[in-house]
Order: sequence, then C-alpha cells, then structure tokens
Amino acid sequence: MDSGQREIWFMRVGVGTIDSDPRMSSGEDYYILHYKGKNIEVLMFDNRKEGSTKFSDNPFRIRWDILSIKPESSDVVSTQEIVDVITEAMIAHADKDLAGFVSNFDVQVTYTVEAH
Repeated sequence: MDSGQREIWFMRVGVGTIDSDPRMSSGEDYYILHYKGKNIEVLMFDNRKEGSTKFSDNPFRIRWDILSIKPESSDVVSTQEIVDVITEAMIAHADKDLAGFVSNFDVQVTYTVEAH
C-alpha cells in the first residue's frame, strides 16, 4: 500500500497453520496495520469458498474475512475506519498481484462483530 503522506503501512507478519500439519496453511493471516500512530493487530481469513477459483471469472472475486482487530477501536480511529483502510490496502495489493492475469476484479473485506 502506498502510504504517501498518510503514514500508513499494512504488513503480513504471520501465517496460520493447521495443528495436525504445520506445513499446511489454515487460511488465516496475521497483519499489523500502522495507522494514525497506532499499531493495530488484524487476523484475516482468505475466504476462498466465496472467491474466484479461475482467472476467467469476470470479475475475479477476492474475499477476506476479518476475524479480529486489536484494539478494535480507540479515541483516534473507529472500527469502520480500520476496515476501510484494510479494504483499500487489499484492493491495492490485488491490483498489483493480478496485473496481467485478470482485467476486472472485485475485492470485499468483511468484518462482522457477530462472528467473534
């Protein structure tokens, strides 16, 4: 994500694994979002069941579920603002990674409090 003057970065710092076979990914990724001077821990799940499986899909669908945000919000930033920034980052990431493979893509990042 291009942080420009906003002083934002979003970095994957770990990958979840399946307990029975640590070589297998669980689909969960651990991230740190640095935003408005705060480091925010984010656990996300690559929801491949709802995403595309073929590059020929138009649009190519990418779905991420946010499983947890810590801290969820503060006096400086709301939960919705955090979700919006993460969505922007995932769109920028998809744009870079899918260039040359698909001409049209749709990224959705979902965070529902009920899932926690």
